[in-house]
Amino acid sequence: MSHGEFMKKLVIGILGAIFGSAATVLLTQCVAGEDVDRLQAERFMIRYYDTVVEDPLTVWDTMVSRELRDAHEGGYEEFRSAWARWSGVEYERVVPLQDSRNWFSVRVAYVDRDGQQQSYRPIQFRLVCVDRWANRLPVLTCDTEDLRLRDAYNSPNL
Repeated sequence: MSHGEFMKKLVIGILGAIFGSAATVLLTQCVAGEDVDRLQAERFMIRYYDTVVEDPLTVWDTMVSRELRDAHEGGYEEFRSAWARWSGVEYERVVPLQDSRNWFSVRVAYVDRDGQQQSYRPIQFRLVCVDRWANRLPVLTCDTEDLRLRDAYNSPNL
């Protein structure tokens, strides 16, 4: 092998190692779904509440995170049963919680099967993005369809 061929292979090897290391850092240090903005969260919750009363299975399968499903001791049947008594949900504007990542609040009022709207109550919720490539580069963001509900709580403090 000539000196020129050796140098060419050496430079290619070094550049490959540098770019490979940079790509590894980029792919392992960025967490998918790091940045869910207010508008994405609001679009998600509109879809969630507009779907869950009529089709809780779709919401369970496609909008609730695996971790949250696993935390439901009664599984899907408990989830379905909880939503079966409501005919609709009224909701207000989603607001991001200060000093938190991907936590939001929304005031909701459930409408029972007789059409009676309950009083508004605040709900805090956290979303995660299941798209492993989202937010790894500035041009890649998480689509609303890739968001999942990770946690949700009634919040008496809001």
